[in-house]
Amino acid sequence: MIQFRALLTSLDDRRRTLGMPWDALSARSGVPRATLIRLLKDRQSAAAFQTVVAVAEALGVHFTVEGDSIRSEPVDVDDFIELQADRQARKLVGIVQGTMGLESQALDEPATASLVKKTKRRLLAGSKRKLWYE
Repeated sequence: MIQFRALLTSLDDRRRTLGMPWDALSARSGVPRATLIRLLKDRQSAAAFQTVVAVAEALGVHFTVEGDSIRSEPVDVDDFIELQADRQARKLVGIVQGTMGLESQALDEPATASLVKKTKRRLLAGSKRKLWYE
């Protein structure tokens, strides 16, 4: 179990490990950038519970409160990054498929799956920062 300030420190550490920019975390959590910085950098203890939950969920961390302690249950960083890369790859391929479908040139299922796999590999090989923008 960890204390509140330690949770905020671990969330900021995780954000940096994931390579998630402040703007992307703000978009994913629905929490304004300035609030995120106050919360994670200044360890602002007056934050609303739902704000901390939104930030934690956006970073792939689930936690439970037990008395005055918090138990964190983070999704493995590599698994979380891989899931995001897969999500982004499917989104990008879907955009291409939609455009090609309008021109009656859409790919069949095996070709689409292959394109998703290649796109995912490229995303994972590049900057982690690009993974987080929707």
